[in-house]
Amino acid sequence: MVDRLDAAQSREALDALALDYVRQAGFDGYYYIRYDTGVGFSSLDHRPPAWLDHYRREGLLHADPVTLRVCAEVTPFRWEEAFAGRRHDLAWMRRYLVSRDYGLAEGFNVPIHGNGFDRATFCVFGADTRRFQEALRAHRGAIKALAHSFHNAYERLHRSSPPPLTLSPREVECLHWAAEGKTNGEIADILSISANTVNAHMAGAARKLGTATRIQTVVKAIALHLILP
Repeated sequence: MVDRLDAAQSREALDALALDYVRQAGFDGYYYIRYDTGVGFSSLDHRPPAWLDHYRREGLLHADPVTLRVCAEVTPFRWEEAFAGRRHDLAWMRRYLVSRDYGLAEGFNVPIHGNGFDRATFCVFGADTRRFQEALRAHRGAIKALAHSFHNAYERLHRSSPPPLTLSPREVECLHWAAEGKTNGEIADILSISANTVNAHMAGAARKLGTATRIQTVVKAIALHLILP
Protein backbone atom coordinates (compact mmCIF):
# COMPACT_ATOMS: atom_id res chain seq x y z
CA MET A 1 0.00 0.00 0.00
CA VAL A 2 2.86 2.38 0.80
CA ASP A 3 4.25 1.99 -2.71
CA ARG A 4 0.83 2.70 -4.23
CA LEU A 5 0.43 5.85 -2.13
CA ASP A 6 3.92 7.00 -3.07
CA ALA A 7 3.09 6.50 -6.75
CA ALA A 8 -0.14 8.54 -6.63
CA GLN A 9 0.06 11.51 -8.98
CA SER A 10 -2.89 13.52 -7.64
CA ARG A 11 -4.87 14.05 -4.48
CA GLU A 12 -7.84 12.41 -6.19
CA ALA A 13 -5.80 9.24 -6.79
CA LEU A 14 -4.51 9.33 -3.21
CA ASP A 15 -8.05 9.75 -1.91
CA ALA A 16 -9.36 6.80 -3.93
CA LEU A 17 -6.59 4.51 -2.67
CA ALA A 18 -7.15 5.43 0.97
CA LEU A 19 -10.93 5.18 0.78
CA ASP A 20 -10.77 1.76 -0.86
CA TYR A 21 -8.30 0.52 1.77
CA VAL A 22 -10.26 1.68 4.83
CA ARG A 23 -13.56 0.31 3.46
CA GLN A 24 -12.00 -3.07 2.73
CA ALA A 25 -10.72 -3.04 6.32
CA GLY A 26 -14.30 -2.66 7.59
CA PHE A 27 -14.59 1.08 8.22
CA ASP A 28 -17.19 3.32 6.58
CA GLY A 29 -14.81 6.08 5.56
CA TYR A 30 -12.03 8.43 6.55
CA TYR A 31 -11.07 12.07 6.70
CA TYR A 32 -7.69 13.77 6.58
CA ILE A 33 -7.14 17.38 7.64
CA ARG A 34 -3.86 19.25 7.25
CA TYR A 35 -3.62 22.45 9.32
CA ASP A 36 -1.16 24.95 7.80
CA THR A 37 0.25 27.59 10.13
CA GLY A 38 -0.74 31.04 8.88
CA VAL A 39 -2.56 29.65 5.84
CA GLY A 40 -5.60 27.68 6.90
CA PHE A 41 -6.25 24.03 6.23
CA SER A 42 -6.75 21.52 3.46
CA SER A 43 -8.64 18.27 3.64
CA LEU A 44 -10.00 15.12 2.07
CA ASP A 45 -13.20 14.40 3.95
CA HIS A 46 -15.80 11.65 3.58
CA ARG A 47 -17.97 12.59 6.54
CA PRO A 48 -21.61 13.22 5.54
CA PRO A 49 -22.19 16.80 4.29
CA ALA A 50 -25.27 17.04 6.53
CA TRP A 51 -23.07 16.42 9.59
CA LEU A 52 -20.56 19.05 8.48
CA ASP A 53 -23.45 21.54 8.11
CA HIS A 54 -24.63 20.71 11.64
CA TYR A 55 -21.06 20.96 12.96
CA ARG A 56 -20.67 24.48 11.57
CA ARG A 57 -24.19 25.61 12.48
CA GLU A 58 -23.80 24.53 16.11
CA GLY A 59 -20.34 26.11 16.42
CA LEU A 60 -18.77 22.81 17.50
CA LEU A 61 -15.33 23.53 16.05
CA HIS A 62 -14.43 25.97 18.83
CA ALA A 63 -14.92 23.35 21.55
CA ASP A 64 -14.32 20.09 19.69
CA PRO A 65 -12.31 17.81 22.02
CA VAL A 66 -11.18 15.70 19.05
CA THR A 67 -9.56 18.71 17.35
CA LEU A 68 -8.07 19.92 20.64
CA ARG A 69 -6.56 16.51 21.31
CA VAL A 70 -5.17 16.26 17.77
CA CYS A 71 -3.35 19.56 18.29
CA ALA A 72 -2.05 18.68 21.74
CA GLU A 73 -1.03 15.02 21.51
CA VAL A 74 0.71 12.60 19.16
CA THR A 75 -0.83 9.37 20.50
CA PRO A 76 -3.68 7.89 18.39
CA PHE A 77 -7.03 7.81 20.17
CA ARG A 78 -10.68 6.83 19.82
CA TRP A 79 -13.29 9.54 19.92
CA GLU A 80 -14.72 8.29 23.21
CA GLU A 81 -11.33 8.97 24.84
CA ALA A 82 -11.49 12.61 23.74
CA PHE A 83 -15.12 12.94 24.87
CA ALA A 84 -14.40 11.64 28.38
CA GLY A 85 -13.62 15.10 29.76
CA ARG A 86 -16.86 16.59 28.41
CA ARG A 87 -19.35 14.11 29.87
CA HIS A 88 -20.42 16.67 32.48
CA ASP A 89 -21.34 19.23 29.82
CA LEU A 90 -24.75 17.83 28.90
CA ALA A 91 -25.74 20.70 26.58
CA TRP A 92 -22.56 20.25 24.54
CA MET A 93 -22.93 16.47 24.48
CA ARG A 94 -26.48 16.71 23.16
CA ARG A 95 -25.28 18.86 20.24
CA TYR A 96 -22.30 16.64 19.45
CA LEU A 97 -23.57 13.13 19.99
CA VAL A 98 -26.26 13.49 17.32
CA SER A 99 -23.27 12.60 15.10
CA ARG A 100 -24.56 9.04 15.52
CA ASP A 101 -27.67 10.06 13.60
CA TYR A 102 -25.39 11.04 10.71
CA GLY A 103 -23.54 7.71 10.60
CA LEU A 104 -20.64 8.73 12.85
CA ALA A 105 -20.89 6.46 15.89
CA GLU A 106 -17.17 5.77 16.30
CA GLY A 107 -13.88 7.23 15.17
CA PHE A 108 -10.15 6.66 15.54
CA ASN A 109 -7.76 9.58 15.00
CA VAL A 110 -4.04 9.45 14.28
CA PRO A 111 -2.50 12.89 15.04
CA ILE A 112 0.50 13.88 12.92
CA HIS A 113 2.74 16.74 14.07
CA GLY A 114 5.03 18.47 11.58
CA ASN A 115 7.42 21.39 11.77
CA GLY A 116 6.51 24.26 14.08
CA PHE A 117 2.78 24.35 14.75
CA ASP A 118 1.71 22.48 11.61
CA ARG A 119 -0.63 19.60 12.42
CA ALA A 120 -2.56 16.94 10.54
CA THR A 121 -4.88 14.09 11.42
CA PHE A 122 -6.04 10.95 9.66
CA CYS A 123 -9.26 9.47 11.02
CA VAL A 124 -11.32 6.38 10.21
CA PHE A 125 -14.96 6.25 11.29
CA GLY A 126 -18.00 3.99 11.27
CA ALA A 127 -21.74 3.97 11.85
CA ASP A 128 -21.96 0.56 13.55
CA THR A 129 -20.12 0.38 16.87
CA ARG A 130 -19.51 -3.37 16.95
CA ARG A 131 -18.34 -3.54 13.32
CA PHE A 132 -16.05 -0.55 13.90
CA GLN A 133 -14.52 -2.05 17.03
CA GLU A 134 -13.87 -5.37 15.27
CA ALA A 135 -12.21 -3.55 12.35
CA LEU A 136 -10.09 -1.46 14.70
CA ARG A 137 -8.92 -4.50 16.68
CA ALA A 138 -7.86 -6.18 13.45
CA HIS A 139 -6.33 -3.17 11.70
CA ARG A 140 -5.26 -0.63 14.35
CA GLY A 141 -1.55 -0.96 13.54
CA ALA A 142 -2.20 -0.88 9.81
CA ILE A 143 -4.30 2.29 10.09
CA LYS A 144 -1.54 4.02 12.07
CA ALA A 145 0.97 3.11 9.37
CA LEU A 146 -1.46 4.13 6.63
CA ALA A 147 -1.99 7.53 8.28
CA HIS A 148 1.69 8.44 8.18
CA SER A 149 2.24 7.05 4.68
CA PHE A 150 -0.82 8.95 3.47
CA HIS A 151 0.43 12.15 5.10
CA ASN A 152 3.85 11.83 3.48
CA ALA A 153 2.26 11.28 0.05
CA TYR A 154 -0.09 14.21 0.58
CA GLU A 155 2.83 16.43 1.60
CA ARG A 156 4.67 15.49 -1.59
CA LEU A 157 1.67 16.42 -3.72
CA HIS A 158 1.05 19.56 -1.68
CA ARG A 159 4.61 20.81 -2.20
CA SER A 160 4.31 20.30 -5.95
CA SER A 161 1.05 22.27 -6.15
CA PRO A 162 0.92 26.01 -6.92
CA PRO A 163 1.21 28.30 -3.87
CA PRO A 164 -2.17 28.43 -2.10
CA LEU A 165 -4.36 31.48 -2.11
CA THR A 166 -4.14 33.04 1.34
CA LEU A 167 -6.30 35.43 3.31
CA SER A 168 -5.22 37.57 6.23
CA PRO A 169 -6.21 36.39 9.73
CA ARG A 170 -8.74 39.24 9.97
CA GLU A 171 -10.23 38.36 6.58
CA VAL A 172 -10.62 34.75 7.76
CA GLU A 173 -12.28 35.89 10.99
CA CYS A 174 -14.71 38.15 9.16
CA LEU A 175 -15.61 35.44 6.66
CA HIS A 176 -16.09 32.92 9.46
CA TRP A 177 -18.65 35.15 11.17
CA ALA A 178 -20.26 36.03 7.84
CA ALA A 179 -20.71 32.29 7.26
CA GLU A 180 -22.44 32.15 10.64
CA GLY A 181 -24.96 34.69 9.35
CA LYS A 182 -23.62 37.75 11.19
CA THR A 183 -23.96 41.22 9.67
CA ASN A 184 -20.94 43.49 9.30
CA GLY A 185 -22.14 45.48 12.29
CA GLU A 186 -22.40 42.34 14.42
CA ILE A 187 -18.97 41.17 13.26
CA ALA A 188 -17.55 44.56 14.21
CA ASP A 189 -18.94 44.17 17.74
CA ILE A 190 -17.62 40.59 18.06
CA LEU A 191 -14.11 41.52 16.90
CA SER A 192 -14.06 44.95 18.62
CA ILE A 193 -13.29 46.77 15.37
CA SER A 194 -15.22 49.31 13.34
CA ALA A 195 -17.83 48.41 10.74
CA ASN A 196 -15.71 50.22 8.14
CA THR A 197 -12.79 47.95 8.96
CA VAL A 198 -15.01 44.88 8.57
CA ASN A 199 -16.17 46.25 5.19
CA ALA A 200 -12.54 46.65 4.13
CA HIS A 201 -11.63 43.07 5.15
CA MET A 202 -14.67 41.65 3.38
CA ALA A 203 -13.84 43.65 0.26
CA GLY A 204 -10.22 42.48 0.41
CA ALA A 205 -11.31 38.85 0.65
CA ALA A 206 -13.72 39.27 -2.28
CA ARG A 207 -10.96 40.85 -4.38
CA LYS A 208 -8.55 37.98 -3.68
CA LEU A 209 -11.24 35.39 -4.41
CA GLY A 210 -12.57 37.13 -7.49
CA THR A 211 -16.14 37.23 -6.21
CA ALA A 212 -18.83 39.88 -6.54
CA THR A 213 -21.19 39.24 -3.63
CA ARG A 214 -20.96 38.41 0.06
CA ILE A 215 -22.54 34.97 -0.43
CA GLN A 216 -20.20 34.14 -3.31
CA THR A 217 -17.21 35.13 -1.19
CA VAL A 218 -18.24 32.93 1.75
CA VAL A 219 -19.10 29.96 -0.47
CA LYS A 220 -15.83 30.16 -2.38
CA ALA A 221 -13.80 30.51 0.83
CA ILE A 222 -15.43 27.33 2.16
CA ALA A 223 -14.90 25.51 -1.15
CA LEU A 224 -11.21 26.42 -1.10
CA HIS A 225 -10.91 25.36 2.57
CA LEU A 226 -9.91 28.87 3.62
CA ILE A 227 -12.57 28.76 6.32
CA LEU A 228 -14.25 25.76 7.89
CA PRO A 229 -17.72 24.78 6.62
